[in-house]
Amino acid sequence: MFPKEILLDENNIIIGHNIKFDIKALEQLYKIKHKCKLYDTYIMHSLLDENSNDNELKKLAATYTNLGHYDDNIDVTNLEYEPFNKVIIYNILDSIAPVMLFEKFYPKLQEQRLVNIFEF
Repeated sequence: MFPKEILLDENNIIIGHNIKFDIKALEQLYKIKHKCKLYDTYIMHSLLDENSNDNELKKLAATYTNLGHYDDNIDVTNLEYEPFNKVIIYNILDSIAPVMLFEKFYPKLQEQRLVNIFEF
């Protein structure tokens, strides 16, 4: 399944962190409006802790998952100069982190009856 078909299937779910930009870019690229359900862990955390001034993915992952500081051993500002295997591992962990955060945050949002606020 290609990105366009994933976005257009209302049965699909996409989990990401601060995904508004990515979704808008894909919608413009494919000239579509997404129908899939989106869960943004940035928004989820903001709802759970409105006093937090830091919703950065890596910090949340270090706090709420067992991934730790997965970007400590890589210069994310110059990935083209990093060994390929380090970049792949970093990208995998950067993709897994939002899913792990979703698994932590979603039940808490359900308990507080806040799920309908952030689904879009």
